Amino acid sequence: MKDIVIFGSWKEFAQVVFDINAAAGKDSWKIVAIGDENPALQGKDWHGIPFVDWKWIEAKKGERFAHCCIGKTAARKRICERLLSSGYGLPNIISPSAMVSHLANLGQGNLICANVQIHPDVHIGNSNMFNVGTHVAHDVRIGDYCNINSQVNLVEKCQVGDMAYLGAGATVIKGAKIGIGAIIGANALVNRNIPEGETWAGVPAKPLKKPKEARD
Repeated sequence: MKDIVIFGSWKEFAQVVFDINAAAGKDSWKIVAIGDENPALQGKDWHGIPFVDWKWIEAKKGERFAHCCIGKTAARKRICERLLSSGYGLPNIISPSAMVSHLANLGQGNLICANVQIHPDVHIGNSNMFNVGTHVAHDVRIGDYCNINSQVNLVEKCQVGDMAYLGAGATVIKGAKIGIGAIIGANALVNRNIPEGETWAGVPAKPLKKPKEARD
């Protein structure tokens, strides 16, 4: 049994951990604390698991593990980097109902939820979130700190840049590239390359115009 601290979106993440433990027939991970930067939660708990702050987390560094599943990509990057600098290991957490090919290449700190499919020769970076039912076809490339929501379909040989956000049900066709920090709306069909930092939505996906005050 290994101790683990979870950070952010704790209900969703905890369920994956509980599923892993149930499938193993014994505790594979013991959730010892929930990291949260909200001062109002300090001293409280969720089903007996205490909320803790950075002071507690950094005092417990060493042989511990941690995992961050905050949906906002920039926040997740910041927190994961701080956890690593504090000496925490960031394991991949994979639901027992997910299908991950042994020929796929995964970095560290990835959360792979129920019924996700990841096929051979996929390359995945660090600290990405793959929500329920996502399909990742062969030869897809995914960077770091991406949030890939439920039922996303990544077709063969497409590429997803660092810190991209893909809304639920989006499809990215063969060979298309999504730029760093791009946002793809729910149920969008991406049939062309998406520039860095832009927001696209629709079928087929088109860029969303910024409000006038944001352009000025």
